[in-house]
Amino acid sequence: MLTAVFDDHKESLAAWESWGIEGAVCFHVDAHLDVMEEGIDRSGRGHVHCANFLYPALCRNIVHTLVWVLPEHLLPSKKRLSATRTLLTHWVDPLLEEYLALKETDGVVAGRLFGKDLIICTSRELEGLNIPSHRPVILDIDVDYFVRLEDDKVWQTPAELHKLLEAFSFQALTVATSVEGGYTPVWEQYLGHLCLKPDEEEQVRPLLQSGPTGEQLEQVRDSGPSWAQAAALCKLGCWEEAQEIDPAYQQTPLLRAARLFEQKRYEAALECADTVGETDRSLDKLRFFLCFFTGRKERAESIFSTMEWLQELPAPEHLKLLDVAGRLSLQLNQPQKAVERFQKACRLEPGSGVLQLALASALAEVEREGSAVQAVRRAIKRSRCRLSSVPVLSESVRLYEKLGQPALARTARRELKNLLSRISSQDVYQMGVSLS
Repeated sequence: MLTAVFDDHKESLAAWESWGIEGAVCFHVDAHLDVMEEGIDRSGRGHVHCANFLYPALCRNIVHTLVWVLPEHLLPSKKRLSATRTLLTHWVDPLLEEYLALKETDGVVAGRLFGKDLIICTSRELEGLNIPSHRPVILDIDVDYFVRLEDDKVWQTPAELHKLLEAFSFQALTVATSVEGGYTPVWEQYLGHLCLKPDEEEQVRPLLQSGPTGEQLEQVRDSGPSWAQAAALCKLGCWEEAQEIDPAYQQTPLLRAARLFEQKRYEAALECADTVGETDRSLDKLRFFLCFFTGRKERAESIFSTMEWLQELPAPEHLKLLDVAGRLSLQLNQPQKAVERFQKACRLEPGSGVLQLALASALAEVEREGSAVQAVRRAIKRSRCRLSSVPVLSESVRLYEKLGQPALARTARRELKNLLSRISSQDVYQMGVSLS
């Protein structure tokens, strides 16, 4: 079996390409779907990162059937279809027809995504799962799958996962440790090794327990395999010794702050980030988002205004910063600045109806009614056939009325009414959309 281990999950795509994988069934075992479209064109070309690498894999037919295996605590057994649809929209703006066509059978949700087969389930549903027998099968694991976000506890081990996957024969295995960015705690990255060699799990059993004793951890440190000693030292609180054995186990304030950010502990994350004396781009970006999320609007604006290097960033990163900065400008009652920021964002992602609508809202605030109406029209056009067309039309009705365009508002309301008639009341409620 072909294997590769790395930290950045985007490297899975490069590995599959180098191995000549084509038309595969991919078991994507991950807490995240990693199928964002941002920065990638429809041919699958563009800036690839850890949150979008599956999109080009689908576009280029490297992956034909995507099986997303989620942690059990992220996908409740009750109302499985509704919960799955909600999770899906966190990652992608699906075609409305594909969204509505998703079906749930015995806990397995199946349908299509970008014209490819999509299956979503937990490891409990893997037994008896039917997949195409004529296609190569690959396994793609992110170590963050094993670690519960809220308490950093290992809820399932690699050996337990592999046991549930025994019925499948894999041609390739890719493993991402995902420490950078805060997705996996530094001290749990040894799980990447166990994904390759689950039979070695018993040698490090104390590392996997939720409350190991100091004596148990010392035993792993002193007589356990070399690849596990740094992890044992981290769990004993001996960070400097761990780093000396393996530099990958360095717990920097930035990594700690990033982990807290992922846990949505924004105040603690900002406090941690502020302990760093020197600054760099990664810290500036993190502090900007943290200040925004904790309501420190003036400080967030001050940080953003010093980012003279924005143009040098990859388009997806630049876009995300501009989007948040535009919303920040509106909150600070600086609509002209918001207009400028949303215009730049729209140039980076011209196909986004949601961004066009944000631009329209800002233009309305500076009383540029004609430009605002044009932006609303672009928003409706560019979101058509997508799930986002529902909230876009809902907001368009409000904007048209605000702009003194009752005829356009009535047209948008009729189109919205037609869409809502096809969507369940529960999904409509979750979108926060109404005809009133």
